[in-house]
Amino acid sequence: MRWSKLKQRIEERFTPKLKTRVRVDLTKYRWTRNEDGEIRVMVDGERVYCASYWAYAKELHQRREALRLAGEASSTARELSEEALTEEGVSPDYLLARELKWSLDRSIADLLTSEYPLIRGLARIDARTGMRRLETLAYAGEHDFVQRMHDLRI
Repeated sequence: MRWSKLKQRIEERFTPKLKTRVRVDLTKYRWTRNEDGEIRVMVDGERVYCASYWAYAKELHQRREALRLAGEASSTARELSEEALTEEGVSPDYLLARELKWSLDRSIADLLTSEYPLIRGLARIDARTGMRRLETLAYAGEHDFVQRMHDLRI
């Protein structure tokens, strides 16, 4: 599916109040080896979420090297670094683009419990998420982006 169609389908699910305020963008850098890029979410023209391959790769490398210097095996250090980044909500753009496509075919309950903050945050502004359900969702301890989307919706 082309990005323009995916973007349209994602944004049409937002609540009517937020359809004109929230925008999801993808930038691909064509001349890089893997056409790396970044995914951004903008609210009223301000960037509130950004994920890129290069930021992910840099953070992964730094954490892996720190663990290796602390005595961890290379493969273990990579696994531990990837797990920590996933828990913190740091993911590469290609993975999130795949998850956004996946989100079109899933229930709102699945989206609200996704391991990715981008998906959970967008699910909170999805028109299928009722206000009663939104009030029961955990707020404390959530990723900053998820909290920001929750606040926009309330």
